Amino acid sequence: LAAYGVLPLALIINQYIGVATQTLTHAYTRFYSVALQKGNYVEASKDISTSLVVVLLISLLLVPVGIGIVCNVDSLFQIPSDLLDSSRLLFGYTLFSFVVSLMSSLLNVTLYATNRLDLMNILKIIRVIFKLLFVVIAFEVFTKDVSFVGLANLLTEGLILLASAFLFLRFKPSAVRISLRMFDRAVLFSILGMSIWVLIQLCGDTLLYRTDNLIVNHYCGTVASGALGAISEIGSYVSVIVSVIGSLFGPLILAAFAKCDHNKVKSLFLEQSTIVGCLSAILAGTISGCSSSILYTWLGHGMEQYSWWLVMKMVVLPYYAAGGILAFVYRSWNKVRLPAIATIGLGVLDIIILISICEFFKPTSAMLILIINAIFSVLQCFVLNIIVVCKIYSDCKVEFLPIALKITMSFGLCYVFGVATTSWLEINNLAMLGGMMMINAIIMFVFILLFVLNKNERIKLFELVK
Repeated sequence: LAAYGVLPLALIINQYIGVATQTLTHAYTRFYSVALQKGNYVEASKDISTSLVVVLLISLLLVPVGIGIVCNVDSLFQIPSDLLDSSRLLFGYTLFSFVVSLMSSLLNVTLYATNRLDLMNILKIIRVIFKLLFVVIAFEVFTKDVSFVGLANLLTEGLILLASAFLFLRFKPSAVRISLRMFDRAVLFSILGMSIWVLIQLCGDTLLYRTDNLIVNHYCGTVASGALGAISEIGSYVSVIVSVIGSLFGPLILAAFAKCDHNKVKSLFLEQSTIVGCLSAILAGTISGCSSSILYTWLGHGMEQYSWWLVMKMVVLPYYAAGGILAFVYRSWNKVRLPAIATIGLGVLDIIILISICEFFKPTSAMLILIINAIFSVLQCFVLNIIVVCKIYSDCKVEFLPIALKITMSFGLCYVFGVATTSWLEINNLAMLGGMMMINAIIMFVFILLFVLNKNERIKLFELVK
């Protein structure tokens, strides 16, 4: 756990810096997609060419930041002395891999704008598989060193960049081109104007979801942060899954907005936030109900004591998935100032409360930290998004309470069913655990389909599957 406790620290730094990737993606995807949907290829070329300049500038600015982090890693975090050199390499590789991923995200904007999410998800699958393979090979052939995790990230991102370049050249409209000569100052200010507010909001997101590990590392030590890091990674895998489900509707909402079809926009975000939230609740609730068995069987004896930590990480994800649908709406409208300011405010307030509790009450467990963090996360990713969307479509206010009730009910039912199943069955291996969880999820899916979702939502769900 002490060695593993170093990894989440690098991942947190990468996530904070990765906010820039998401910021640029949200900003130039919005402008590029709208231009592409309207058939304005000159404007689309200006958008993506100007975005290239921004990416290159950010990459240059990251160089001194990266050097500062790598050289002072022992001052920034609690790291055992025998892991110091490996940690420096880990942080260096991780930061460099981020720079490579910036270029990939720029090239993949065409896939997103043309609704080729199938290809984008194939790239995500390749990214996950190859990171795992490179780490396993390095550990088996050389030695078990945490720096190889960063090296695996770098090698994988290089592979993704090559694939992204190939797909960009193949699928972009012939009239769209990237050229530094097409840099446009007005486009730059438009992208930066939206990027600043999205950046602030995503910083708040990161404050709320991942900074708890930094606080646990500081107040509870490397072993506790290692346990929480392992649990957070399970949460990260699940968040990737729910993000994929939610991302299916981003291009559809953007396309409807570009055509001024606001009835379709409202239909999409109301129906799909319910469906995506409930589907995510089935997954997160099933994992939460089986949390003790998962941690014991997968991560080893003694880890089951942290089962409630996993529940706290899971309970946020259905609301995060549903809120993600709502975020597509106000980003299409470029109404990002209010959610940005409110998010950073919630993030700062969360950190102040957590540090105050740790300083004055000195809790012996991280559980209280995780509960408070979960409450603030739901407020930010779900409640805040509802408020912002209601300011745009005020006639939809009464629609959100049933959505919240259905998501909460779905999670609660799946959690109770998972607890009952694991209490009745003795789980001895990963195959048995996986089989039981799959059966649980299928049973609860059918139950929620019949008794929680209404007829129209069931129809929309089947259309989604088709």
